[in-house]
Amino acid sequence: SYHDPSKVSRQILMGEDQLYPGTCEADIICYTAVGLKDAAEGTSCLEGYVCDEATSSTTSQKYLCRAGYVCIYGTTPERSLESPSGQFRMLCPEGFECTDGTTFSNAYRTLCPANYYCPTGTGDSIVGTFANDAVNRDLDANQIDPTKNMHHVTYFSSGDVRVISEHDKKCVEGVSEELKLRYERQWLPENKELNNPYLTYLIKHVKGRPPYQNDSTLTQFNDRKYYRPKDVNLGIKSSLVCARDHKWRLVANAIERKECDCVTFFKVVIAVYRLWKCNSTGILDDLGFSSINEPYNGQRDYWFPRKKRSAVVCVFPTNTTSLNLTHGAVFTTDITKESIATFRNITAGVSNIKEGVPFQFTWTQKLLFQNYDELKGTVKKEYNSELSALRLGNRVNIDPFVYDLYNAVMLVEQYGEYLEGLIWISEGVDEYNGNAIEIPGRFDMCECQNLVKCPNGTVSSTGSNSLADCTPELVQVMRRISIIPSYFHANYSPPASSGNLKLSNVSDFWEISGADYSLPHGPQSYKIGTINVEAFDVAVITLDFTSIHYNLTYGVDFRVSIYVDCKPCPTQYYCDYSKQPATCKFPSVAEQTVRFNDCKNRYQVKSCLDMHGVPVDCKSNQVFSNATFMEPDLYKCQQLPLFCDDQYWKKLIYNVQKDASGMALPTEKQQAANPDFIVDSVWQKSVNKIAKPLPSDLYYLKTPGCCRCEPHLLPYYFMHNSINDPGFPDNKHGFIQLSVL
Repeated sequence: SYHDPSKVSRQILMGEDQLYPGTCEADIICYTAVGLKDAAEGTSCLEGYVCDEATSSTTSQKYLCRAGYVCIYGTTPERSLESPSGQFRMLCPEGFECTDGTTFSNAYRTLCPANYYCPTGTGDSIVGTFANDAVNRDLDANQIDPTKNMHHVTYFSSGDVRVISEHDKKCVEGVSEELKLRYERQWLPENKELNNPYLTYLIKHVKGRPPYQNDSTLTQFNDRKYYRPKDVNLGIKSSLVCARDHKWRLVANAIERKECDCVTFFKVVIAVYRLWKCNSTGILDDLGFSSINEPYNGQRDYWFPRKKRSAVVCVFPTNTTSLNLTHGAVFTTDITKESIATFRNITAGVSNIKEGVPFQFTWTQKLLFQNYDELKGTVKKEYNSELSALRLGNRVNIDPFVYDLYNAVMLVEQYGEYLEGLIWISEGVDEYNGNAIEIPGRFDMCECQNLVKCPNGTVSSTGSNSLADCTPELVQVMRRISIIPSYFHANYSPPASSGNLKLSNVSDFWEISGADYSLPHGPQSYKIGTINVEAFDVAVITLDFTSIHYNLTYGVDFRVSIYVDCKPCPTQYYCDYSKQPATCKFPSVAEQTVRFNDCKNRYQVKSCLDMHGVPVDCKSNQVFSNATFMEPDLYKCQQLPLFCDDQYWKKLIYNVQKDASGMALPTEKQQAANPDFIVDSVWQKSVNKIAKPLPSDLYYLKTPGCCRCEPHLLPYYFMHNSINDPGFPDNKHGFIQLSVL
């Protein structure tokens, strides 16, 4: 047999109208016979694997069950839920993970890890792998959008009546035990829903042979045409149009809590796809029909819609309002961290990528890829390396840029040109401020590493299956608002005498507030100033907590904190106070450094040099204007509490750029100095001359780590909720007056 490398299994292919003994069906493995005269033996496809027709004992373990699903004995490649043993018939149960090759007996073996939650269809929570049920079964975006047609009033239980969408109604019906027991008869015309083209009596009516009928009393059709009966389970009928893993809603929720940036991911996919269309061999990986991970064993194109590259295209029109894989402009700022205003060679409204595409490859590295195949190989190698390190506990996540590039490549490999109908960006409206925003056209096509990770500041136990299982950890601060009203900040006028200054830094330290673009004034909405309380002063503060939602509990969801002579860490920092001195669990030192560098890019002051590169006052007549530049405000950034641990700074001066003759280089060269600051050689020489330097002699400036800044102890009233106000979980939903002295 062509399909049996051993050449001894007895297989009969393309049998017409009847089943021959020994034929290898889709869910049966034809085992190699002991001898040529022995009859072939057959057995069910193994659990955790998918078997196509003509599967032999040699090929029976080629196709692992896809992540997010469970494969029973005898699983076949069919994608429809009407197939009794189709590969997408059974999703991974909630509270558990199902990686590639999960069997029915092991479906309840791998509990969802702590600090994640695993809804139905979870493949790998750590990297956000999901079943992608709707896409796998080729469901239309309009069918599965959970926000459309919200007009079905549905009773779930006593006191739980909801208005749900058309899609959600079908999903509810799909799991109804009552509907699973009901059937309806449908009558199909000739040449309709034919899964086996060799059974001709099911294709067209054969005189004197069932199942085709033209009796109108049976078929309810009066056109005298022939129809065959089909009995449909009502539960399965509803599930056919239900995205049973509800990935669309999961992604939407992750976007709302700022865990997923799907618009940026889609733009990365667009850029990768265009590179594939322009500069590549055009050959797609020979993926299998179940798991999409290596090793690849082929046959995907028969079972899934995938289109090869039909033509080489390197120029994409940008003068359109839509943005998809073939139309619209994607800029470098969309796919890198650089502030460059062009994608690459944009001329006359056309994006030309013949010379390659620059991608942000990692947090610290930007690479120009000349062709798609080079990109694919480099990205896969880096992703697999980081994934291995993640499994060993040597990483906390995959680099987000590597993650996006890898998943963009995998989407191209899975769908080819068919991807054009799955990826696009639409226009939406920000529900907070009414501004126009970009939104992903199809949410379930977004790949998100933190899709089912508990939100910052919350934790969950192993086996969690819902976002509701993530409970506050009471360690991380998510948002910080100054007790000084924002309107007072804006209108505050410092007194003439600095000795009477009661407020300072009223426009600074917004970086530690946690505000974001959901607020009218964006990240700078909440400034965290300082109240200066001198000896014998008393600051009386009245707080109005009446507008705080009744479902929020003091000490659990919100609290009052007083910090004395220090500024706390930015929100979402995780300080470990069990260690002395206290330090951070999150973020990493590398990310703290990134935030510090972002600060230097954000805050800059005018700096002037003379012709010899010596700093001078900008009002001096010695200023060499051609070398004037904007210098990062190092001192300001050093004062921001961005580092968890104490920082010991040597004396740093700007790295002034000079030519070979010692003359100051022009502005653009000064601005591009790398590194931007260097150690002052004069200061370093003076330190080196000290025979027995003290620890304090070795640094110029010390800034305390932000984890050292802890809230001041407050009175008993703020420590306990022993008495609750009627209708509230505490006694702190009214007016509270606090005196600080």
